[in-house]
Amino acid sequence: LTTIKTDLELEQQPHELNPQPMDVEKLRELYQRIEANRLLQSLEAEHDVSAQIASTASMSVNYVTILEQSEFLQWLSRLESAKLFAIDTETTSLDYMQAEIVGLSFAVEAGEAAYVPVAHSYPGAPEQLQRDWVLQQLKPLLESRQAKKVGQNLKYDMSVLGRYDVDMQGIEFDTMLESYVVDASGSRH
Repeated sequence: LTTIKTDLELEQQPHELNPQPMDVEKLRELYQRIEANRLLQSLEAEHDVSAQIASTASMSVNYVTILEQSEFLQWLSRLESAKLFAIDTETTSLDYMQAEIVGLSFAVEAGEAAYVPVAHSYPGAPEQLQRDWVLQQLKPLLESRQAKKVGQNLKYDMSVLGRYDVDMQGIEFDTMLESYVVDASGSRH
């Protein structure tokens, strides 16, 4: 059994305590001293991610929503000439057998991406490109083994696109699978 001592003089009162940025060096020293290797690894990984976020925070970004055919065709040309591009589908469901595509997004480099809404329906929704036309234009590129693609959970995107008669090929990286390989015991990838 224990007794909690409650009559101590404190340097600061609880209401004066505020979260501070973590002191990575002090934590690293502590974790090394007590041989907390897993905590040390997670600290290094978190520090690397924080450094990447800080370096990209000041980066200028150019994110566009494509509503015109001419703008879409310009982006299609960029995708066709890119060595690697990111792709993602936006859908109505997580179940690929029921999901309808409502939009597609692409990126060719950090800070530069496009979103193509094709079936958004809400009050005030802008006029959008027709889904069938967009998919018809993208089909040769998405089915090309030479056009390298990256994305998150591309098996899902492949399955949804397959329902629209698009057999996506040329997958170079799937970040969800890579996350699983790095830490299979993780609960979120």
